[in-house]
Amino acid sequence: MIHINISKLRNIPGAHLDVDLHCQPQCSQYGYNDLRFAEDLSFQGQIENCGNGTYQINGAYQGRLILTCSRCAQEFSLPVDGTLRRTYVAQQGKPFPENMEETEEEETIDFSGNDIDLTQEILTEIYLSLPMQPLCRPDCRGLCPVCGQDLNNGSCACIGEQIDPRWQKLKDFVESKKGV
Repeated sequence: MIHINISKLRNIPGAHLDVDLHCQPQCSQYGYNDLRFAEDLSFQGQIENCGNGTYQINGAYQGRLILTCSRCAQEFSLPVDGTLRRTYVAQQGKPFPENMEETEEEETIDFSGNDIDLTQEILTEIYLSLPMQPLCRPDCRGLCPVCGQDLNNGSCACIGEQIDPRWQKLKDFVESKKGV
């Protein structure tokens, strides 16, 4: 889990802390059962005490996911990276401080205690950035629909075009009109 301990910053408004964190997140604890990491997820950034129990976090994350190709069903690794900017407010803290401007797109996240857990936010960013149909490579040929052979490893012995028998009469009709 990517936790930032803020105990050093808690009583010093305006203080900054640089963070460099690495972990192998337990994605299922956060509701992402289908995410698996091939290597540690890392986060480098900075946290600032903005006063009144408000903390601004800016940084970048990177890692490598294990996904399954939607065409050939082979596992492959996909690098993921991005930036994260979040504002956290201690539950006992006051609302947004006067010296910060809240924009419509920026939300605040409540927390309690001395630790801020960034894991949920980072996993959400990663999940939303994933392709709808992950491919092991752009030119993946997939599987043969007849025998299931991985066409990336070579051709199969199946007949080139199998037609649905329900469309056979239409095919015969079109071929008979070609001769006229």
